[in-house]
Amino acid sequence: MSGEIQTGTSKDAKLELKSTPPEAAFLEEVLEQDCLNDDEKEKIIDAVENGVKIPRDPTLDYLVYCVTLREQDPNQARSTLTEKLFDEPMSDSPMQLMLQPPHYDKNWMFVFDSDDELATRALDRTITDFCREKNIHVFHQIGPGEPTGFHGFELWSEVSKQQLTDFTTVIGFLAEKKYEYLKSLPETTASRTRSG
Repeated sequence: MSGEIQTGTSKDAKLELKSTPPEAAFLEEVLEQDCLNDDEKEKIIDAVENGVKIPRDPTLDYLVYCVTLREQDPNQARSTLTEKLFDEPMSDSPMQLMLQPPHYDKNWMFVFDSDDELATRALDRTITDFCREKNIHVFHQIGPGEPTGFHGFELWSEVSKQQLTDFTTVIGFLAEKKYEYLKSLPETTASRTRSG
């Protein structure tokens, strides 16, 4: 698929895309994000155009997630796009925590999509506990009470993108530990454990 997209950078250059639909859709999403500066956008354009790998980032992971949902095989499209763009592969973990950028009337959100009930429980509890400890007010906006699926926690406290990126790493690590603990419990205990 080839198309011309306005980059929205300060240079107002036009970019000729010669890429697959997921790559073009990803780039369109990136260029619309106010949370990314022009330098970040240029690095991402370079990754798409020239195959220059960029560091994994939970916000970019979210954008990859969004654009690949439209594909016939979303998981394969996500894996392929991640491999092309990022310097580390997509995790096999059922708990990939991402950052949803602010949009419309929503603030930053910690989000994940898991079909594993224990992973969902581990992430829900870890996000809630971590934010309470850091005095960050969150609202379990999407999926509360659902055993699996897409979950989102909207942040109602002022936190920088860099802090959120760092917090995502820490929360992911802590949630992995909680997940391993939940998996180690006898099945009847794990299935009854609501708060981990």
